[in-house]
Amino acid sequence: MLFNKVLAGFRQLTGENHPEILRILDRLSDIYEDLYNFNEAEKHKRKELTLRQSIFGDENISTLQTARELGQLLNKQNTEDKNREAEEILRQKVAKMEVILGKVDKDTLSSAAALGRALYNQKKYQEAELWYRLVLAGREETLGDSHESTLSIRADLEEVLFDQEKWEEMAESCRHSLALRRKLGPECYDTLRIAGGLALALQKMGKDEGMELLHEIVLKAQVCYTTYMGQGNHEEAILAKEGEWEGKVLLYGRQDPETMKVQRELALAYEETGKHGDAEETFRDLLTSMEAKL
Repeated sequence: MLFNKVLAGFRQLTGENHPEILRILDRLSDIYEDLYNFNEAEKHKRKELTLRQSIFGDENISTLQTARELGQLLNKQNTEDKNREAEEILRQKVAKMEVILGKVDKDTLSSAAALGRALYNQKKYQEAELWYRLVLAGREETLGDSHESTLSIRADLEEVLFDQEKWEEMAESCRHSLALRRKLGPECYDTLRIAGGLALALQKMGKDEGMELLHEIVLKAQVCYTTYMGQGNHEEAILAKEGEWEGKVLLYGRQDPETMKVQRELALAYEETGKHGDAEETFRDLLTSMEAKL
């Protein structure tokens, strides 16, 4: 890769500890992350962190930010060892950031959110929920409840409430998220996802409203799919088709003819947009449902 050659050449000219090397290491890590090569991204981020520590010290803001980025890369790999290390790194950095920057600083909150994810990955749901709630409160205070970062951490909170089967709290949060999303713009995948979560929570609570909402989700997903395909926005179109299929699974089950029809359409949409692996997996799952029905 060109950046690796640039890095090697720059080291020969300036030595190992030149500050400009930090930018190259950071860029390399970003490139590998964009390619979903998290292992290589992690290696370069570790080198960057070590260099920042040697130049600026452990409590420099840029060092703390780089440590958070390393924790986030470890989270994305989601293995037992990586999650445990991410938790250890992020606990230390959050504690330092709270003292240096304050508890509601955006970098402190981002690190706390990453800590929540590390805990969630380890199924430490109660503590993950606590951190998500702290981040949510901080972002609502500093950014407002309609900011994308606030909505994102609220989605994380709803996820951990789902895993703890806290249906009433999940439903309450989903209602709030849904109202905010609909104020911000037309129906989209995020709106459908939240509505699906609300419908599921209501179903678990034994409320008929959940079934009614699922029917509404399926209809809106169909409209969204047609709209996005017409605009050439294939990514959002596929997300809408996924929402339609998931809604039909909850309404009718996997082996219902209408559900399988939508699943076939989803597989074809994957194929047409070059997502061949997803297409193959979806077709295999569809074949399993068809064989079970025979």
